[in-house]
Amino acid sequence: MGRIAGAARAAGAFLVVVLAMGAGLVHGAPRPDFSRIRILAIAPFADEASLSRQIADWGSVRLGELMTRSRFQVIPASRVASEMQRLGIARSDLISPSRTVAVGQAVGADAVLTGRVTLLMQERERDDTDGPSFGGTTTRVDVDVRVLDITTRVNLFQDTFSCTTPTLFSGPFSTAAMECVVRDVALLLGR
Repeated sequence: MGRIAGAARAAGAFLVVVLAMGAGLVHGAPRPDFSRIRILAIAPFADEASLSRQIADWGSVRLGELMTRSRFQVIPASRVASEMQRLGIARSDLISPSRTVAVGQAVGADAVLTGRVTLLMQERERDDTDGPSFGGTTTRVDVDVRVLDITTRVNLFQDTFSCTTPTLFSGPFSTAAMECVVRDVALLLGR
């Protein structure tokens, strides 16, 4: 019975996350004013968590894909990364507004979206019944997101997005939690 209950809890948690993502309820932040922004550059996400470089790269690329249908002209992370390399600017340097402005100006953007993966964690649920454990595994991703206006050097938006999802697929980490985060960001930006 414990195995069935553990599987049911994991399936229920996944369904709640999927429904919340579709309804735009995962993150309740007010919608920022981006009315002056036409061209948005998406910088490659920085990674502070161990083992997160691949998921950070995937997240910034995926956000760019989701944002192509937005009201913004999007400059993808790959183009921003090339310009950063040319300028000698590392991902972690984008914490500095002056470095972010330099990158934004170099790619012709009105604003630059930066992200930092601050947590990437996988946990196994405990099953308190006797016998073999059947608890599911969850992945949690926290990403700090900032949108900086290149002209005014004002942060138009800054917040932390966090999602925890069941880990349903093989590999060290499921991309489902990062997908949840970037969908929340895209919804907030007016996708």
